[in-house]
Amino acid sequence: MMILTGISVILWLGFYLWYFLAFNHLVALRNTVAQTWAHVDVELQRRYDLIGNLVNVVKAYARHEGDTLLATVRARAGSNGINVHDANLATPQDSALLASILLLVERYPELKADQQFQSLQQELIETENRIATRRNAYNECVSRYETGRSQFPAMVIAWAGHFAAAEFFNAQDETAHAVQVMLS
Repeated sequence: MMILTGISVILWLGFYLWYFLAFNHLVALRNTVAQTWAHVDVELQRRYDLIGNLVNVVKAYARHEGDTLLATVRARAGSNGINVHDANLATPQDSALLASILLLVERYPELKADQQFQSLQQELIETENRIATRRNAYNECVSRYETGRSQFPAMVIAWAGHFAAAEFFNAQDETAHAVQVMLS
């Protein structure tokens, strides 16, 4: 009788040990899913915050460069045909503007909007790659969690512990909210 009681105690202790280990494993998987989703959310927020600002910077720089190029072309065209009478009518502000434009012409400014557009394109690619990497990591964690939650006998613990199902991240949901880049 003593042997049966000892075996019974050992079996119950083994069961409780297994139960707590399995429960803790499910908790760890659930927390990993939540953590990896937070990483996806951070990248989506980064995309939302960064891309709009980058587009505005590129637009502003392209506009500035276009204005500079236009002023340079006008200065070049106007400097060849200026006569004494027109020069005498020029106001001091016009003279200062003309001097600054001619200075730009003399320096032959190197236009850099193409580099800004390339930087924007590279940042867009890197941001989308970061999101894809985080999305894949999240979906892998969900897969491990769902596998652990649905296998017997852990499914009994998942049911008793109210471990809810986790959803995979559907890229179609994400692309519906993707930032649109409009440079015009």
